Amino acid sequence: MGNFNKKILLSSVLNCIVILYLCACINPININEFLDNPVIQDVIERQMEAVGIIDHTGDNLKNGNQRISGLSDNKYYLVEIKDESNTSQGFRFVTQTGQLSANLSEISKVTGGVITNLNNDFTYEIWTTSPLNGNLNIYDTDAASPSGTPKTEAVSGGALTLPSPEKANYFIDFTGVLTTETKCNINFESNLILKLKGEGTETDYIFFDGVKFESFKLLNVVINKLLTVDFNVSVSFSGDKSPIISHTPSSPPYNQESGVIQFNVTNPGDYDNISWYLDGVQKNTGNSFNFDLSISNPQNNKVGVYLIVVIGKKGNVYYSTTIEIEISGI
Repeated sequence: MGNFNKKILLSSVLNCIVILYLCACINPININEFLDNPVIQDVIERQMEAVGIIDHTGDNLKNGNQRISGLSDNKYYLVEIKDESNTSQGFRFVTQTGQLSANLSEISKVTGGVITNLNNDFTYEIWTTSPLNGNLNIYDTDAASPSGTPKTEAVSGGALTLPSPEKANYFIDFTGVLTTETKCNINFESNLILKLKGEGTETDYIFFDGVKFESFKLLNVVINKLLTVDFNVSVSFSGDKSPIISHTPSSPPYNQESGVIQFNVTNPGDYDNISWYLDGVQKNTGNSFNFDLSISNPQNNKVGVYLIVVIGKKGNVYYSTTIEIEISGI
C-alpha cells in the first residue's frame, strides 16, 4: 500500500478543479464553499494528519497521525524515511518500544504493534526480514577464534539447529553468503566471522548491508543443550542363569561428553553364545555392547526410552537380561 505526498495530492486536486472550471467542463463553484464542504474537509484532514506509508511487509499496515500500526509482534522491520521531496533520509530499524533507530543492534520484535513519533510530512517505506539461506562453514573449537576444519551446513528457511558443541565454541563464517559491507545486530568477531552463543540458546541474527532492502536477512540459530542420561537396569530371569551386567562408566552423569556407556556380561562362561538387541534389532554378539551417546551418533541421543536386551544361549535354553535407558534433558 502506498500514499502520495499530502501537499502534492491536495494541490493536484485543486489544480484539476481550476482546469475543469476554466475549460467550462463544470459549473462555476465558490472555492470557499468547496473547502467548507464537510466531506472535503474530512478527506483533507485525514490526509494531512497521517504519515505516508509504502508497505512491503504483507501485514496490511495502517498509517495514522504520527504513527503506523498493525505490525506483527513476531517480525523485525526495516524502514526507509523519505521527506516531502521524496529524498531518502536513510534507513532505520524498529525497536521493541516502537521507535526508529539507526543502530542495528537495537532492532527488536516490537511490543504493541505500533511505530510512533513519526513526521506526518514524511513517507515511510517498510520491509520485514527475508530468510538467510546458503552454505555456512561452522567451526567447533576450544580456541578463541575459528580453527581446524569447518563443517558445512546447508541452511534453508533462515533456520539452523545445532547440537551442543563437542568443544567450547561455535563460529560461523558467512563468506560467500553475505557481502563484506554487511552488518549484524550482534557484532562480528572479524570480517564475516560470528561467534555463536552457548548451548541451550535460541538467537535471531539480523543482517543488513546499509544499502539494499534485499540484504535485510534473518538467521534463527538454536543450539541444543548437552544431553543428560539416567538409566536403570531391570533383570528378567529365565531359570537362574540370566546374564549379569556391569557398565562403564559405573555411575552418573552420563552425557554426550562421556560418549559411550559400555555394558559387559560378567559371567560369559555360562553361555555358548551371547547376543545384544537394541529396541528389538540385533546390534552385536559377544561379551560387551557399547551404547554410543556422542553427537556423531544421533540415533542414540534423542530424548526417549531405549531397551537393550542381552540374551545368553546355553544348549537349547535362552537366558535374558533387560536394560532400560531413559534419555532426557534437551
